[in-house]
Amino acid sequence: MRINTDDLTLKRNYLQKYRFLIKQYELVKQKKAPAVQVCKRFLYISQYRQKELS
Repeated sequence: MRINTDDLTLKRNYLQKYRFLIKQYELVKQKKAPAVQVCKRFLYISQYRQKELS
């Protein structure tokens, strides 16, 4: 088995993961991430129902 010290697989994988996380972070900052949208809908519905019950 040869020893390959020039293998950049780990570096490439880390860069790919960080690029993905940065994109997700930017979506959260802009309040466009899917999780943020779900929370917005949940809060809107719960506030609407509270007004209905009052």
